[in-house]
Amino acid sequence: MRKQRLCILGSRFLIAIALILFPASICLSQPASWTIMVYLDGDNNLEDAAIDDVNEMEMIGSSDEVNIIVQFDRIDSYDETNGDWKDTRRFRIIQDEDEQIIGSPAVQTPGELNMGDPATLTDFINWSVTNYPADHYALILWNHGGGWYKSMEKPAGKKETPNFKDVCYDDTDGDVLTNIEVGEAIAASGIHFDMLAYDACVMGMIEVAYQTRNTTDVVLFSEDFVPWDGFAYTEFLDSLTSRPDMTVEELSESIIVAYGRYYEDNITLAAFHEDGIREIAEKLDTLTARILENGDVWDTVGMAWQNAWRFTYTYMDLGSFANEFGNAIMNSGLKQAASDLNSAVTNATIYKFDAPSYPDATGLTFYFPEEFEYDPEYAASGRDFADSTNWVAFLEVFHTECYLDQDEPNNHFANATSPDFWEPNTGKLKEMDDIDIFRFFYVPVAGSSPTVEIDPPADFNLYLYSVADTVITLIDSSANAGTAHEILSFASLDTGYYFVTLKPVETSEDVYELFFNDFYYYSYYDYEFGFPLTYVFDDGEPNSSWYTEESDNGVAMQFTPNGMLDGVWYYISQLDAVPGDGDQGSFTLMIYDLYWDEVYWGYSPVTVQPSHTGWNYIDLSEQDIQLYYEDMLIGFIWDGDNTPALGMDFAPDDHASFLFDGSSWTPAEDSMIFFIRPVTHMQGYEPEPCYCEGTTILTDATGSFEDGSGNEFYGNNCECSWLIQPEDAISVTLTIHEMDIESGWDYVMIYDDQDRSHLLATLSGQLSGIQLTSETGEMLIDFTTDGSVTFTGWQMSYTCEIEGPEGLTAYVNSRWSVYPNPGDGLLNIRSNTDSWSYLSVTIFNTTGQIVSVKETGEMEDILTLDLSSQTAGIYYIRIIDEDGISLIKYILQ
Repeated sequence: MRKQRLCILGSRFLIAIALILFPASICLSQPASWTIMVYLDGDNNLEDAAIDDVNEMEMIGSSDEVNIIVQFDRIDSYDETNGDWKDTRRFRIIQDEDEQIIGSPAVQTPGELNMGDPATLTDFINWSVTNYPADHYALILWNHGGGWYKSMEKPAGKKETPNFKDVCYDDTDGDVLTNIEVGEAIAASGIHFDMLAYDACVMGMIEVAYQTRNTTDVVLFSEDFVPWDGFAYTEFLDSLTSRPDMTVEELSESIIVAYGRYYEDNITLAAFHEDGIREIAEKLDTLTARILENGDVWDTVGMAWQNAWRFTYTYMDLGSFANEFGNAIMNSGLKQAASDLNSAVTNATIYKFDAPSYPDATGLTFYFPEEFEYDPEYAASGRDFADSTNWVAFLEVFHTECYLDQDEPNNHFANATSPDFWEPNTGKLKEMDDIDIFRFFYVPVAGSSPTVEIDPPADFNLYLYSVADTVITLIDSSANAGTAHEILSFASLDTGYYFVTLKPVETSEDVYELFFNDFYYYSYYDYEFGFPLTYVFDDGEPNSSWYTEESDNGVAMQFTPNGMLDGVWYYISQLDAVPGDGDQGSFTLMIYDLYWDEVYWGYSPVTVQPSHTGWNYIDLSEQDIQLYYEDMLIGFIWDGDNTPALGMDFAPDDHASFLFDGSSWTPAEDSMIFFIRPVTHMQGYEPEPCYCEGTTILTDATGSFEDGSGNEFYGNNCECSWLIQPEDAISVTLTIHEMDIESGWDYVMIYDDQDRSHLLATLSGQLSGIQLTSETGEMLIDFTTDGSVTFTGWQMSYTCEIEGPEGLTAYVNSRWSVYPNPGDGLLNIRSNTDSWSYLSVTIFNTTGQIVSVKETGEMEDILTLDLSSQTAGIYYIRIIDEDGISLIKYILQ
C-alpha cells in the first residue's frame, strides 16, 4: 500500500500557497521506505559529470516510497549548461526524460556552501531527514576520492588543500572531507545510516570503512578508480522504486550489479557489513601479532607482499595478501590465522563485482606500503583503524625486517625498469651479482643539462649504454673509488633509448638514492625495443622441469600495440638445446587474440629454424597485419624435439607471461627471460603537426603571442622558443592568459635571459592568470611537447618597462599605437581600446628635454601631432591616461 503525503495546513488553498512559498519546509510526509541522500560535490573539474548523474537520476525520479535528495554544489569554468549557477542547491529529484537539462526545481538554495566542511554534511543530513523522513537512509558521497592521504598542517582559520584527497574536494573553498570528518559529520547528525556509499575513487579501504563502523550498517565503495560516469544511477534507482521494500543488502547488490553491467571490466565495487569490518580488523590483528611473535617468517611476508594484488603502490588488496601469505607459510598456526582473515573478508562481503581483469581482488584494500613510501602521518592521523589496531606497530617492524625493492628483479637488460624522474630511485646492492638497470627513452631539450648522479653508501659504479636496433653499446661510465660522487652526463647525447646500470664494487645493507636530474622526456615502457618474455624451455634433461617432448608447448606475452606489424626480432642464446643432437630445432611464431581466444585474424603462423645465435628476424611485411589496440599474445610454440635455447637468465614472473599447454594459454610461474621485439609502424597516421619551430624573436615593447596552432590542437614533438628582447627594456612582465597542455608531459619553461641561466618557472597542465617578471630586460619561453596527446595550447602577452633619456622610465602597454614609426614627423596616436577620457602626451628628445606637450579630455579616434620641424633622430613619447603611463620610442627620419 502506498503511503500518502500529509500536510499540516488544512485548507486546499493554503496548502497550494504553502507548496509554492515553502516547498521544502512546510510540507511533511509520513516516512517513505527509502531516502537516498546524494552529497554531490561538483565544485571542481567533475562539474559536467555531476550534471550527467543528476540527469541519470531524473530518468527515474522520486516516488512516494523513495526520496532521491541531492545537494549539488557547482563551480565556474567547467560546464555552462543548466543556467550555469555557481552556488549550492538542494533538490528532490523528479522524473524528467531530458538527458541534458535538469528538470527538478531546487527546493532550497542555501547559497555557496563549502562541501569540504563536515558541518555542511551534517546540516544536509539533518535537513534531509527532517523534510524527507524514511524507514531507511542511504548516503552517497560523490566526488574525487583518494582513500587515505597525507594530511597537511592547517593555517590559522583555514584548512590547507591536501596533496591527495579523501573525498569531496571543494575547489572554491580549497577544502576536502577527510575520513575522520566524514565519521564526525555523520555522528553529529545523530542519524544511523543503513548504507554509506562512495561514488569516488579508491575509497574501498578498511581504514575508510572502520572510521564509520558505528554510524552505518553497510559501506559500499571501490578499491579501484571510479570511471567518469560513476554509479549507474538510472538502473539501480529503477530497481529501487520498483521494489521500495528492498533490504539494504538487496539495494547494495542492485547498485553493484548495475555498475558491473555498465562497465563490464576494469572496475571494482563491493559492499561490506560494518560488523564484518570489525571482525576483519580483529583477525588482521591476530595474524600480525602471531607474525611478530614468530619473528622468523619475514621472507614469507615479503613474498606475499610482492605477489598480492594491489591497486596503487601503497593500497594492497587485504584478502589477496591473506591468501598469498597463507599459501606460502608452512607454520600451521600462522596458516590458520591467515585463513581466518581470508574467511572474515569473505563473510563480511555482501556482494562484489568480479572483474575479469582483477581475478585476485576481494573488495577491500589496506595501507601496506614499502619502506620508502611509508608516510609517518598514517600513525599520527587520529584515524580509528591506525589507533585501534597494531597495524602501525607491525609496519614499523616489517620495514625493518623486509627490504622491498619495487624495481627488482631489474638485473638484466631484458627486465630493466623505468626510472623515476621526479623522486630518487631507491634500492640496495647487497650481493656482488646484483646490479640494477634502468631503461628509458631520452630526448634532449634546449637549455637542460640532464645528469644521473649518486652518492653511494659503498663503492658503486655507474655505466651508460645506448641502444641502436638490437645492439647495446657502453658509451660512458663513472667509476670513482669508494663512496665518491658518481655522475653521468647526457648533455651531448642524441635522442634514443638508453640503459643506466648501477654495479657494486662493494656491497652494502644501506639504501642508495639514484637521481635523474633535469630530464623532461621519458617513457615508462616502449614497444620499440626488448620485449622481455618469460617461458619454460627444453634444456635436454628428461627429468628437468625445463624439458618437454610435446610440440604443442610454448610461451607468449601480452601486449597491446597499434599499427602495422612489420616483423619480429627474437634472441637465440643457444641453437642446440639437446647436447649431441645435430638438429637445430624449430618453432612457430604465434600472434594470438586474447579476446577471441584464437590466432589473430589475417595472420598465417610462420615456422622458423634459426640459423645463428643472437638476434634473428622474422619478416611479416607481406602479411598485412593491422593491430588495433587489441590485447594480443605474441610468442612461440616449439617442436619439442630440440627447442632452440632462447633463455637468457632466471627471473620468475607470473603477471605478464603465458605458457601454452596444448589447449590454452596460462600464466607462467617459473620461467626464463628472452628478448622479443615487435616492429610496427602507423599506416596512414600523421601525428599532430608542430605549428611552431625554432626561435621567434619579439622586439616590440608590448605584444601577444600563442603556441602557433591557432584554433587547432598544438603538435607533437615540438621544440619552439620565443625570445622577448625589446630595445631599451629594463624589465619584461609576461602574462599567461590561458594554458591547456598535457600535464606532466608537455611543458612551458620560462627563463629570465636567452642563455637560460635562471629558470623562472616550469609550467604544465591547465593554468590561467599567471604573471612572471624578468628584471634583465629580456625573457625566453621554451615550449616542448612529447610524441602523443595534444590540447588547445596557450596564449600569452607581455609588457616592458623601457628606459628613456635621463632615467625616464615607464611601462609599455598595448593600449596605444604610434604610426607611422619610423616617420617624417606627422605621427598618429591611436587607442587600441574602445574609449579614453583623459590624455597627456609629452615628447622628449634623447637628452630629456621636452619638445612638445599635448593634453586633452576630448575623445578622439586618432590624435595627430607634428614633429616635422624637429631634427631627425630618436624621440620618446610619454602617454599618461587613466590606466597609467606608457613610453614609446619614436624615430624621426
